[in-house]
Amino acid sequence: MRTTRLLILVTLLAVAVPAVRAGYELLGADEFDGVSLEAANWTRDTYHGVVRSARDAGFYTGRPENVRVSDGYLTIVARKEAYDLAAYTTARVHTYGKRALTYGRVSVRMKAPAVPGLRPQVSLLPVELTYGSWPASGGIDIVNINIAGGVVTSGLHFGGSGPRGTHVENRSPKTAGIKPDEDFHVYTVEWQPYEIRWYVDDELTAVQDRWWSSAAPNPAPFDRPFYVAIGLAVEAPDAGQLDNWPYSMEVDWIRVYQAQGNRAPEVELISPAPGANMSAGQSVTLRADASDVDDNLVGVEFYSGDQRLALDRDEPFSFEWSPADGCYDVIARAVDEDGFGRSDNTEIIVGKGCPPTPFHGRPAAIPGRIEAEDFDKSRKNDAYFDTDASNNGGAYRLDCGVDIQPCSAGGFNLGWMIAGEWTRYTVAVTEAGKYDVRCRVASPNDTARIHLELDGTNITGPLPIPNTGDWQNFTDVVVRGVSLAKGEQVLRMVVESEGLNLDYVEFTRSGDN
Repeated sequence: MRTTRLLILVTLLAVAVPAVRAGYELLGADEFDGVSLEAANWTRDTYHGVVRSARDAGFYTGRPENVRVSDGYLTIVARKEAYDLAAYTTARVHTYGKRALTYGRVSVRMKAPAVPGLRPQVSLLPVELTYGSWPASGGIDIVNINIAGGVVTSGLHFGGSGPRGTHVENRSPKTAGIKPDEDFHVYTVEWQPYEIRWYVDDELTAVQDRWWSSAAPNPAPFDRPFYVAIGLAVEAPDAGQLDNWPYSMEVDWIRVYQAQGNRAPEVELISPAPGANMSAGQSVTLRADASDVDDNLVGVEFYSGDQRLALDRDEPFSFEWSPADGCYDVIARAVDEDGFGRSDNTEIIVGKGCPPTPFHGRPAAIPGRIEAEDFDKSRKNDAYFDTDASNNGGAYRLDCGVDIQPCSAGGFNLGWMIAGEWTRYTVAVTEAGKYDVRCRVASPNDTARIHLELDGTNITGPLPIPNTGDWQNFTDVVVRGVSLAKGEQVLRMVVESEGLNLDYVEFTRSGDN
């Protein structure tokens, strides 16, 4: 089974990452040493932030009070002040129509506020909406300082337009100790055809090599020109709790490098076979074919998940591995001398495999809310069944072939579920009795139905899901007075007829509502 995956904190090469790799040529740089923005390179935005997001409460202006160049810095200032119909002002600058790149490296050195209600961000955005409206044509967050989401993050936007799109956010323990508001740090992205990598102060923090487009095959949508945007968003309602206005982000410099025609190598993992079941104690031969049209292939790296097992520089590319019982995501990654890479992967089962275990390490409590995306950990057919092998929502659990997407109400939901699909949850009922069951669902169809099973017994009967008009218009379907026994049990959510999205299932004692 081919799987979508996200690698975090992997050492992709045996050597240290240089400040700038070979294969890149400087496209442009701004040291902000003058007294104003270079008009040939930058444009100041002017609009109310709600144009972009209901949470964006600031008005973006080009005034010197909000954006200026002085003392060697580009400074963007967010202020609490009435302006037009907004309660705050701020700024955003970009290179649209003036400077763009397709594949390359962008580094920015900056210091920025890290408080709830403000979101400093540096991004790459599509010059043209080739594959559709946001986020179908893609977006790359080089750095996103988000207190609620883990302080320093990065990520990708892709998929389809509107609710069919998704956002994958990279969170790394390596950025946990960074104080973005106290010190300057260098945030970097290396954007290549089949792999995108992020660094903080030249230390690798995240890698993505799987994404999807509803309009074209990989590497779309990240195969078109993108421009740079730098901004400081003011977000409601958290901004209303801030006291120390104004807040400033300072950009010391930004450097943009264009990739120089290098093409990523090809790779195919030819052994073991997809979904192979291996005997306990058996040696596993990892073998891959790889080539590079630029004739600068370094070799093939082999991984088990995010653990690098070996680098083989000579054909035939292989590695003998003796794994313990378990389920493994085996990866072969071809890499060239300029750091361009491409991966192929499969899942294998060794010995006893990986029996389902609770997602959070302990059974979900009943009464309580069970988030649909927190189904048990294990492989397909044990913890879940989905009709295809990939996470078409591209969010949250990229090691599973279950479609998970960001939810309009916050968090995530299971998406586009169709007949025969199911997910499993280990639960613990704290007290026997009658419970009301609330399913938070959405469907653009008239015939969607689900049911819930507990230890193999259908406890709800078929539940018709009303047509809510859209995949992200959620409503509640409630069953009252369901009898539950005390103790640890297995809950399954089963789709009887398509199609629907599921946000959560909540159990409350009957009479408590």
